[in-house]
Amino acid sequence: LKFDPGHIPLLNGDQYSTLMLEAYQNSYGVPLNTSLRREFLYSADDPYYFYNYGANTDWVDAISRNGYTHDVDMAITGGGDKAFYRFSVNYQNQLGTTLGTDLNRLATRLNLDYFISDKLKMRADFSIAHSITNGNYTEKGVIESKRSTDVRSIAYKKMPNMSIYEYDAYGNLTDNFFSPVSNAQGTFPSTYNPVAMAVDGVNKNTNDRITTKYSLYYNIVEGLRYTLDISFDVNTTKNNQFLPQTATGKEWTDQYVNKAYDYDDDTYYIYTNNMLNYTKKFNEKNQIAATWNLMTNENIGSAYYIWTANSGSSALQDPSEPSKVNEGGLGPKSALSHGRSIGSAVMLNYIYGDRYIINGGMRYEGNSRFDANNRFAFFPSVSLAWRLSGEPFMHSTASWLDDLRLRFSYGENGNPPKYEGLFYSNIGSFDWGYLGNSAVYPTNMELKSLKWESIKQTNIGITTDIKDGRIYAEFDYYINR
Repeated sequence: LKFDPGHIPLLNGDQYSTLMLEAYQNSYGVPLNTSLRREFLYSADDPYYFYNYGANTDWVDAISRNGYTHDVDMAITGGGDKAFYRFSVNYQNQLGTTLGTDLNRLATRLNLDYFISDKLKMRADFSIAHSITNGNYTEKGVIESKRSTDVRSIAYKKMPNMSIYEYDAYGNLTDNFFSPVSNAQGTFPSTYNPVAMAVDGVNKNTNDRITTKYSLYYNIVEGLRYTLDISFDVNTTKNNQFLPQTATGKEWTDQYVNKAYDYDDDTYYIYTNNMLNYTKKFNEKNQIAATWNLMTNENIGSAYYIWTANSGSSALQDPSEPSKVNEGGLGPKSALSHGRSIGSAVMLNYIYGDRYIINGGMRYEGNSRFDANNRFAFFPSVSLAWRLSGEPFMHSTASWLDDLRLRFSYGENGNPPKYEGLFYSNIGSFDWGYLGNSAVYPTNMELKSLKWESIKQTNIGITTDIKDGRIYAEFDYYINR
């Protein structure tokens, strides 16, 4: 056994072959027929199998390397009585410990504060980020194997008597990866050449994101403040994937040969919030705080992707190269999304004599994910607290009882469905046809009667604080439905 504190001890090729032969003998009572399973024959009369299945390969070591992280930051701040700014730049570069994995990211941020007057202030925030992330190809949605198909997982279980590169029929080492379509251990996706996958496979994500936010703060009168927030978020993502034949060894007509994928997603978010805050302390006993909000959200998304296969070489990794697109699961597709929501909320908080606390709220919300008949919903809430320890008749306990209060609250909330357009009946077509025509089918149920998920919460509680927190207890009885 080879022991390295850095990874799990693994069998070498000779030990693995011995173990397999003994396991077969113990299971079936007869030796393994190596004339049929030449992976364990070890005969110099068959140079191809002798060299290709006579190695002592540490697959984990073969796909591993020393990684590093570079992180560089720069920031500049300045300003005066009327304006203040802060500008920062961050560059991050990571080399993964697995071949084919790395990250490059550049991000900048600018914050500006400008005091127009004693009552009016403006703020602007800008951020831009660009990142490129390279990872190993991983087959998604594979039913054939429930186990992980990532490169490192395959490397841990890959037959160590196999060679990384192929020997020809005369025992000469070539530059080609040794990736038989199948052997005693199985076929793709259960097993493949992990070094070939790490070197020739592609899983590249390119992301650009621009976020801007503008805020206005206006002190109308003492205690009354208006705030306006407008935010724009632009997010673009491009994903390229490539499954090389050099790793799978599949026949050139197989759909898993040089399978290429290109995905482009653009998403735009627009958010606004109008808010009024009012706070007033009338005297030692009476104080009030009130908030009003009007919020809007809008998101627009578009996505385009294409699967192709069977390009002429593992070096032709882009779907635009001549390849096959007209089989099931291949070809171009697109998706569009557009959603809006609007909500208005009022919150009121009143405190009398530090003994009676009342909170009330109302929220009215609408969401485009519902049909017009169920688009809007109303959600009330109220909470009450009575601080008994502040009552005059409780003064005799003031030396040891710091806080004793009774609490009651009731609130309603709601959640919209996860996806847009569920109240439409959408139609799709099969990926195959008959006599030149494709059949169509409904892809979802028409849910016009779908309503808000209703959440109702009731709570009754007691809070006790004794001797400056030496004894603290809360008792609650609640119902969440």
